[in-house]
Amino acid sequence: MLILNLAKQRVPTQPIAPERCSGCGSQTWQKWGGQRQKPLIDARVKAVATRRYRCVACGKTTTARPLGVGRGRRSQPFTALLGMMYALGLSHRGIEAIAGLLGYSVDHVTSWRAVQRLGRAVRRRLPAGRVRIVAVDETWLRVRGKSRPVGVVVGRDGRRVGLQ
Repeated sequence: MLILNLAKQRVPTQPIAPERCSGCGSQTWQKWGGQRQKPLIDARVKAVATRRYRCVACGKTTTARPLGVGRGRRSQPFTALLGMMYALGLSHRGIEAIAGLLGYSVDHVTSWRAVQRLGRAVRRRLPAGRVRIVAVDETWLRVRGKSRPVGVVVGRDGRRVGLQ
């Protein structure tokens, strides 16, 4: 079972230097340019530091960002929050309305894209190809005083294929 405690989730603000060059595999880096601030749309952090590095061996450059921050303007914890709101039953327009009440500019299309991105990440963790399903069961659990349905799908080899 996965439990997220959003109050304790923190986004680091300092970049993490790359370990190896994706071009040649070298571990020797040179700082390339100054440290810059990247603005974020996030619940707690408004900006993070990024830094460019250049591989000494092959000259390839890369941008180092803090853990949990990608190329976009939203951090991974904030994207997970959008996905969690959708998983709890809010529509994309509902997510847009709730985020607006909390002071964040999140369009319904942005929440849709976040859910699609998270869905791709979940599908990568599932077994590839067709799976013979042996058992499907559902039960109801009480979560914060409300009954919620939980479905479990078990494959032929006894591994859990899905949980919803």
